[in-house]
Amino acid sequence: MIVDLLIKELRELGEVSKPLFAVIEGFSEDRLFVYIFGNSMGLPTISVVVDEPLPENKNSQVLLKGLLIWKAEDRNPDAEVYLKAIHEYPDESYDFRYFKLQAIRDEGDHLILIGDKAEALKLRQHYDAFDESMYADEEE
Repeated sequence: MIVDLLIKELRELGEVSKPLFAVIEGFSEDRLFVYIFGNSMGLPTISVVVDEPLPENKNSQVLLKGLLIWKAEDRNPDAEVYLKAIHEYPDESYDFRYFKLQAIRDEGDHLILIGDKAEALKLRQHYDAFDESMYADEEE
């Protein structure tokens, strides 16, 4: 789903602000919380997490404002929107994984962002586990 289409769909809800959740089939069996709207590698992203973020789960009006800022900054309104999720490994390294936003579904009292079940592998970012020795004083 592109930025302009998502803006249109959110505006059709009017001034009603509903909590947002996400579903990515094959990535997580649980409903995910919406953490933050941002820019990753020049693409509009919606970060989703397993645990409810602080101070709260985001709502549709916050997302709409973020998309309007994206568009106002002369970014590409035809850009695909991605759900960005963290996958953690047993060794504590992790990936940022990206899934195209396919649809938004109104569930009455909340909205569900639906991510493509196929990951955009070319966008995956891997990070090694944090190691305290990385910051050790070289003089020791």
